[in-house]
Amino acid sequence: MTEELWTPEEVADRWRMQKRTVMDMLRRGELKAFKVGRIWRIYYSDVLRYEKDRENDKRMNQPEVAAMPRPVVRRIV
Repeated sequence: MTEELWTPEEVADRWRMQKRTVMDMLRRGELKAFKVGRIWRIYYSDVLRYEKDRENDKRMNQPEVAAMPRPVVRRIV
């Protein structure tokens, strides 16, 4: 079974960003990829893994919402 290979351009289109940004991610090692000659190739499973990791990071960095204390209302009679 062979896995689908993506180009940096295809990943950039999927993530709605510039190819340059994806290339920077590849060079920094943020996204796994390999080169065939001078051309980068990215496994589709690595694209999905990166997206899942980013989603988990977003959830982990969201502040917890604490219950707001109810205001004390006093009636003046």
